[in-house]
Amino acid sequence: MYNYDFSSEKVKYENTNSIVEINNNTINCSVLITDKNILLFDNVNKNNVLIGRGVQIQPEYELILKINIDKLNYKIDDNDTIINDYNLILYDINIDILI
Repeated sequence: MYNYDFSSEKVKYENTNSIVEINNNTINCSVLITDKNILLFDNVNKNNVLIGRGVQIQPEYELILKINIDKLNYKIDDNDTIINDYNLILYDINIDILI
C-alpha cells in the first residue's frame, strides 16, 4: 500500500486520516512516524470515480514528504506539532510522546 521501504525503520505511529498544514495549505493525508523519519503520504486513489459505484478500491499511498527526526526543529502548541524548517503543522499529533 505504501511506496516506501520500511525494512530499516520501525513504525511508531500511523494515522491514515490526518489533517496537516503545509505552507498555509490544509490537506488530509496519512502520517507515519518511524524511529528515524516523519513521513507524509497521499492516497492517490481517494478521488477515484469507481468508489461510489460498489467497486472496492484499495488505498495506494505515495510519499509526499520525508523529514529526518535527528535534527528536527519543532515545537508543541496545544498538542499540535509545528515543524519550523518545513512550515508544517501536524494537527493533534504530539511527537514528543512518540519519539
